[in-house]
Amino acid sequence: MSAGKTKYSRHWWGSIMAAGYLCTVAVADGPVNKSVETPGMSQVDSPTALAKRVAELVSARPAQQLDILATDRDCATALASGWERVRRTLPRLRRQELVSPDAQAISRFLGLVEGRMQVPLPRIWEATVKSVKGYEQGVIWFPFPRTEGVSATGHRLAESEVSAPTRRGEQWIVRKGNETISLPAEDHFGPVDKSTVEVSGRVAFVALYGSAPDPYQLFSVDRSNGKVNWTSEVWAAGGFVNYHGLGWHVVGMRLVAEKLAVFGVSEGTAYIEVFDCESGENQYRFGTAYFGATD
Repeated sequence: MSAGKTKYSRHWWGSIMAAGYLCTVAVADGPVNKSVETPGMSQVDSPTALAKRVAELVSARPAQQLDILATDRDCATALASGWERVRRTLPRLRRQELVSPDAQAISRFLGLVEGRMQVPLPRIWEATVKSVKGYEQGVIWFPFPRTEGVSATGHRLAESEVSAPTRRGEQWIVRKGNETISLPAEDHFGPVDKSTVEVSGRVAFVALYGSAPDPYQLFSVDRSNGKVNWTSEVWAAGGFVNYHGLGWHVVGMRLVAEKLAVFGVSEGTAYIEVFDCESGENQYRFGTAYFGATD
C-alpha cells in the first residue's frame, strides 16, 4: 500500500505493524501480553460462542488493556479491541437522538483494520462505517450507503455485470459477464437475492446472500469445469440482529495473499470474515453485532 493512499493516523497502527503481527500470517496463540489470559477469538465454533468471547475478552477490559489487545496475535481479538474503543465513545444510557462516535476513534479503528489486513478497504464498507451512529453503546445503526455504486436495494452497481442469483431446481445460477456459474442450493439458509463474485485466475469465489445479514454461503468454484472446490458459511450478524420489512445488505471481497476477506455491512452490523482460499477454512471473524449480544 503506497503512503499516498493511507488515510488513517499512522501513529496508531504503525507500531502494531512493526511488531509483525499481520492478519495474513498470524496464528491464534493468545495475547501478546500474558497479563490478559483469556484465549483468543479465532477458534470459536458458533456465533453464540463468539459473542461470549467478545464479552469476556474485550467488553470487560479497561481501556489500557484494549491497547494491548490491539497488538494481539489473534486478528479477531485485535479488531474487536479497536471497535470496542469506538463503542465506548457513545453514551452509556440511551439518548433520544442518534449520536456519532468520536471521529478519531473511528479513524483509528479503520487504520487498525487496514494495517493488520494489509489490503485496501472496500470503499462502500469504509464510507458506511465512518457514518455509524448510535442511541447508546448497545444500539448502533449504520446509515444506508449514500455513495456512488450502490442501488436503492443495496446492490453493488459496480458489479452490474454480476446477475442476481436465480433458482433452478436444486441449483443457484449466477452470471458474471458471459460466464455462468451453477451452485448447489441448500434450503436451510435464508432468502437469497444477491450475489458477489471475486475472480482469481481459474477460481471464482461466490457469495450468495439476502437483504438481511443472516448467515449465508460462500463458494469456491473451478472456472474451467464448474466444479465446486469448497463451500463455507459466513456468519454475518450471527442471528443477533432482527430485521423487519425491507432491508439492505452490501458485500464486497478482497484477496489477501492466500486468504479471501469478506466485508459486509447492513443497517445493524458491519463485519469482516477471512477464509483460506485453498480449503475454505475460516481464519477469523469480526462483527459489530456480537458486542453486547449476551447482555
